[in-house]
Amino acid sequence: MFTQPPTDDALPFARCEACDTEVLTWRDLAPDGQLILRCLDCDAPLDGGTRRGSWSASEASARGYVVEGYRDPEAATGCSGGACSTGACGSHD
Repeated sequence: MFTQPPTDDALPFARCEACDTEVLTWRDLAPDGQLILRCLDCDAPLDGGTRRGSWSASEASARGYVVEGYRDPEAATGCSGGACSTGACGSHD
């Protein structure tokens, strides 16, 4: 488990044709033992296995990914701000 979110552009992304968007990626071994990239959303192998770049935690969060330990500094905080229902509440960590 992360205690701190990534502080730089550490989350690799690539284009997934199956999802028709840019997605976070993960590495897997193909049956022949070669490393391949897969889509984090649908597990499809990514064409060419080439990542396009890296996102920061805030960029990945803005695209709908939940990055453990990251809280948007602009998000509401505290129970009265609606943060509890969105998982951004800092009062109950």
